[in-house]
Amino acid sequence: MKRIFIQSTGVLVISVLFLSLGWLVFEPVVFAAPNLSDTVRAQRDQGLKEVLNKLLTDDEHPLTADATSLLLMQHSLTGEERYLERAKQMAERELARKAQFVEVSPGPLFDVAAAGGGTLAAAETLLDRTRELMKASPTRATTDSYGRLVTDFFKRARAMKNTQAFSEALSGAGALFASRLRASGNSLHVIPGGSEATFASLSDHLEVLNVAIASSEASGSPPAGESVEKLAHTILQRYWSSELGRLDIPGKEYAGMPELIVPVLNARTAVALWHAGHLRNNPMFKGRAQRILNAVYAEGMKAPESATAVVAAGVSLSETPITIAIVGDPGLPGLGDLRRAAFSVKAPHRVVVNLDPNQNRSQLEALGLDGSQVAVYVWGYGFRSGALGSPAEIDLAVAEALQNRPS
Repeated sequence: MKRIFIQSTGVLVISVLFLSLGWLVFEPVVFAAPNLSDTVRAQRDQGLKEVLNKLLTDDEHPLTADATSLLLMQHSLTGEERYLERAKQMAERELARKAQFVEVSPGPLFDVAAAGGGTLAAAETLLDRTRELMKASPTRATTDSYGRLVTDFFKRARAMKNTQAFSEALSGAGALFASRLRASGNSLHVIPGGSEATFASLSDHLEVLNVAIASSEASGSPPAGESVEKLAHTILQRYWSSELGRLDIPGKEYAGMPELIVPVLNARTAVALWHAGHLRNNPMFKGRAQRILNAVYAEGMKAPESATAVVAAGVSLSETPITIAIVGDPGLPGLGDLRRAAFSVKAPHRVVVNLDPNQNRSQLEALGLDGSQVAVYVWGYGFRSGALGSPAEIDLAVAEALQNRPS
């Protein structure tokens, strides 16, 4: 297949693989910088400069998932080490301030470690402490805290790049869905302490959606993909407001929190819906993500705490994903190592799909692949690799795809 790179009036046309309701399709998909308003696009570009400048110079800025995500995205996209170094400095400063590891999430530290920042040992210590606290007080552990814990396991697997961490992350996701979720019409329920209750908040739904997305990418499991679809639909059914053009979060869900938690939660949910839209080839999810960000951007820029979240979301929604296709019979040797390597890749909006020659023959033929060998292929920004058979080759192909990123 030839490289495809067509740019016309700001529109990028590429061929990408997507998951769709249990099977895989291969089709051209049109991306622009997404359907953000002209005002929001201008605000995003200016806001990116302002927020990055603050992150790089303000020694009082707290370590947050949004800040880490934005710095590491810039590191991946530009190759400039100053962004990774700053994320590492923020992590070290936060740990020094809170020597007891209280109120410090291991997630951002695992992200920094995955990018080569060397914070793995501290992140492991934090993860162990988080588990101990949950065991000591299980009745206080909320659904969103369990979801964050499982998401941290996926981040740990990406940083450690080994079989055990990969398996533990999938096991944790499976346990979360098996013991804490059940389908009931259009809603999902959690089961805290053996009793049944509906999800308490958008945060609950969002954290479990993030777990489902990570699990679907890591394993290619159809049930995980279906959970992504169901959770995204449930969030929109419960919270979407056509009048507001964003999610309408009841005041009781953020009582006692800063008023700006509304744009922060909207921005973070927009990113999750954007991921879900790519993973499930669902344009409605992506369209709602764009509308949400349009609606909350100006409000979110009013304070530093929320500005980082909405700017990170704006950058996220502007990126075309790197798509990694894993081809091979699940029983063939070497497939597991390649799947772990693909999942551990740290790139903007990595989407991992699995192609089994016994189940996906038509999709393989459409790609010009015979499926006779275990291999990985990388697409992104008009780039498509040849057959890759080692983790190192995957890293190189992703780097080359990123180099093709249009300015």
